[in-house]
Amino acid sequence: MALRTFYRIVFIRTPSLIGIMLAFCIVAVLCGFDTSNAIETWPLAVWILPCLIGSFFAIGITVAWLGMILDCAFTSNLPIWSKGLWLVLLVFTSIIGALIYYFCVYKNRPIQSVLAEAIPPMQA
Repeated sequence: MALRTFYRIVFIRTPSLIGIMLAFCIVAVLCGFDTSNAIETWPLAVWILPCLIGSFFAIGITVAWLGMILDCAFTSNLPIWSKGLWLVLLVFTSIIGALIYYFCVYKNRPIQSVLAEAIPPMQA
């Protein structure tokens, strides 16, 4: 259950954070703010928080991409040809393929089937 929450946070929050950063860049350009000068003149303490946030999402995206590959390869109930196509898409398109797989396959599965696939039944 915690892994599903992690994937949801990464795949939903990352595009929104990128959109916010893009909006700030557009506003800065429209206002005539020279961002290259800011990089050279602002102190290092100003850049710590954006670097930490960027690092968190970069690591999160990488882990989520690998998680989608592992989910496709080992735990999904897809036909073998479908798994092959998904794996090719995931490997060659990285995060875009992982986003597509998350919203098309992973998110639409019921939680019970995910838990049942991840935890094998105990033998008596």
